[in-house]
Amino acid sequence: MAELWDALTAALPAVKVYGGLVAVLLAFMVLERFFPAERGQTGRNRFLTAEFTLLYFLVTPFVVLLPLQLMHGLHDAAGGSLFALNLDTINTGSAPFDWALHYLLFPAIPFIVFDFFYYWHHRLQHTVPALWEQHKLHHMDENVYCISSGRHHWLEEAIRVFTVMIPMSLLFALGAAQGAVMAFVFTQWAILIHVNIRLPFGPLTPVLVGPQLHRIHHSRDPRHANKNMAAFFPLWDILFGTYWRPMPGEWPATGLADREVPRNLWDGVVMPFRAWIPAMTAQGRKAMSAMARYLGAATRR
Repeated sequence: MAELWDALTAALPAVKVYGGLVAVLLAFMVLERFFPAERGQTGRNRFLTAEFTLLYFLVTPFVVLLPLQLMHGLHDAAGGSLFALNLDTINTGSAPFDWALHYLLFPAIPFIVFDFFYYWHHRLQHTVPALWEQHKLHHMDENVYCISSGRHHWLEEAIRVFTVMIPMSLLFALGAAQGAVMAFVFTQWAILIHVNIRLPFGPLTPVLVGPQLHRIHHSRDPRHANKNMAAFFPLWDILFGTYWRPMPGEWPATGLADREVPRNLWDGVVMPFRAWIPAMTAQGRKAMSAMARYLGAATRR
């Protein structure tokens, strides 16, 4: 009984985090009801999105276990991170300056670097066919709303460990509190940029990613394809040529241009494998054929 109680109390922080997440989602759903950017969203699509999101949050802690173990092994093998940003150890003797360092400057650096790696991770998902087959579930959503922030394939976070978390761990050593803050902010920001609310950022549009800017990314209009990849800072889109600043009142319809959608939860779960298995089989046959030709030529010599 004592062990069970210890396990439950150890899990309380996670319960509080998920409880806060649910509270934020419910608040946004109420606002979406009264101030929708898109009216008439279908209940079936919204329910299917909720199913994908629930599966994503339930499965992610398990599918990232091995990638995270690999990350820690690589981190140790590299002798640790290149830079350390442990704010708890910073003390200049000036309270105002320390406050600015602790809460303004240094906290922003990991987010900017994270967003750089995330930008390229996201861009690869849109340009590499194998990664697109896994990512396109997120873009099949024809009724983007707050819960769409978690409408990802269950392999999403495992792949992101290799493209975002491992490079970040080799570059920066973050304290546990900073890592928790980053995870919390990323989750909440993801909800914000997917909300079905007309919430333009005005002059801040080129500075921070908001719901209107990210809706362009989800647009089914071919002109918007592969635009606005960053999660936090449009700076990366501006620098690398993928930025699209929305016009006033521009809130396009979302989804894929060909209107492809998953039929049900299972269809979304196995979707990438339906593309990967034939592709790997074809590559295997090509390799076997090439080997057979090589061996045939070798025996004739």
